[in-house]
Amino acid sequence: MAKILLAANYITNTDSTAAGWIGVEDSGHLQLVYEGGGAPREMEVQAPSLVTLGDWQYPTFSRIHGGQNTDYVNEQGLVLNPNRYASIELDLPFGQDPNGVWQLLSQVHDSFILHGSNINYDIEQNSNTYINTVLSIVGIDLDAALLHSVTPEDV
Repeated sequence: MAKILLAANYITNTDSTAAGWIGVEDSGHLQLVYEGGGAPREMEVQAPSLVTLGDWQYPTFSRIHGGQNTDYVNEQGLVLNPNRYASIELDLPFGQDPNGVWQLLSQVHDSFILHGSNINYDIEQNSNTYINTVLSIVGIDLDAALLHSVTPEDV
């Protein structure tokens, strides 16, 4: 049966031992993952190449999750470092099924691509903000308990 996961991974570039990352040390990155047969697929926005200088970047919706696209998890969804990657299955609101929700999220992602090309990526408005927004569209509140349940140990 298909399911949608909330996943979080440690952002390697924010290692607290690296100089110059004051305020973003040991940060995490949220994404949604669809598992419905075959390789897991993901939905996310990413930082520009200079992390906090530029606009949201929109990778292809439903690209393969893991491997080159996601640190600490392989393309089959096997977690390689549980201290730096965690996921939890989302409890969808009554009457919603993962396939229908994933289709709706595809439309939302496309709308962001068309109308959100100038959204600044910064410490207050980033990949986690995007996931919080799209979850609210499908009736899921990204509250502290849900966020805590998916936060890897190193974040």
